Amino acid sequence: EEAAYRFTIRNFGDKEVTVKCMLPRGDNLVKVVRESHEHKSESDRSVYWHVKVSPKTEVILRYRVQLMKE
Repeated sequence: EEAAYRFTIRNFGDKEVTVKCMLPRGDNLVKVVRESHEHKSESDRSVYWHVKVSPKTEVILRYRVQLMKE
């Protein structure tokens, strides 16, 4: 099975911000198969994306994951 996600991250402030978006895996094995930003693994239980957003702008984070059976 695959699932696709899209998040719009808006910065209404006057300074650049970095947002950490996490995907907890829980008991499921998840493989990121496509993404708009490069992910990193914090542990074998989660992956995350650091997304920089300039002032008064928005960034769209998209990713597709494949759910794998153990």
